[in-house]
Amino acid sequence: MQKNWLAIFIVIVVLLVGGVYAFKTNLLGFAFGNAQTGGEVACTMEAKLCPDGSSVGRTGPHCEFAACPTATTASGNATLKTSLTQTATGAGLSITPLEVLEDSRCPAGVECIQAGTVRVSAQVAGPAGTAAQTFALNEPEEVGAQTVTLIQVAPLKTEGQQINQADYRFTFVVSKR
Repeated sequence: MQKNWLAIFIVIVVLLVGGVYAFKTNLLGFAFGNAQTGGEVACTMEAKLCPDGSSVGRTGPHCEFAACPTATTASGNATLKTSLTQTATGAGLSITPLEVLEDSRCPAGVECIQAGTVRVSAQVAGPAGTAAQTFALNEPEEVGAQTVTLIQVAPLKTEGQQINQADYRFTFVVSKR
């Protein structure tokens, strides 16, 4: 009788160890990914309270909070802060940066002949429809009845380090023409 209990105990321990191993190594094919392996990421259900009283949740490969909606001023202008694949809306436009096409900024602490620039492709949606647009740092672009200027790109470039696409943050100013 004691031998039966010992055998059952050993089988249970082996099954538990095997189950933990299968779960950890994704042996059974479940979709438990992470940003490093390129799999899907499940973000927590936390919410951030925005200045306008609305709230945003976590999203993206690094589970960062989505950008808060930006209030449009009385003049119809807006400052929109966003990141790649995240939409910012204000002054009648929605801007979704899709890809950094160029980042030739001079790295911090390095003397350069030119300051360089950043060019980013984005999807812009407004009353006239949706279109692809390329924005260059500090170069105004006409979009419908507004002018959109990419005024800031973070993080700063540093010598010898590559910036991951997901780490970029953009600030756009939308103003009426």
